[in-house]
Amino acid sequence: MSTTDPEGSLPFPPIIRTHPASSSSDSVSSADRVVAEPPPECEDGCRTPTSPENRIHPELACPPPPRKPRRTSTRKRPRTDELLEEVSREEIEAFFRSLEPPPKSSGSGEFRSMAKRTCPCK
Repeated sequence: MSTTDPEGSLPFPPIIRTHPASSSSDSVSSADRVVAEPPPECEDGCRTPTSPENRIHPELACPPPPRKPRRTSTRKRPRTDELLEEVSREEIEAFFRSLEPPPKSSGSGEFRSMAKRTCPCK
């Protein structure tokens, strides 16, 4: 057998013919008909459980959606109106005077400017 096929002669698969579907069930033999039969019961009693506890439960009411958490205060310092109190000028001056070192007596009544301290290790 000589062929002009470039890949050589390959055997073709057998042709499968199907019968056209007919509307009458009498023309189809019982051998051609496919019937879904229930599977035979297992001898060891395996079956799909049908008791109420194994059934799918009815839908329950869904919980409400989650809510955003409340924003916390992002203030790092208290408000100025909470911080400020009515303080007299005399109280403020007395406070700062208590922080100053006592003046050294130097002939004149003025304060002597303090010399800048330097590191002794240089």
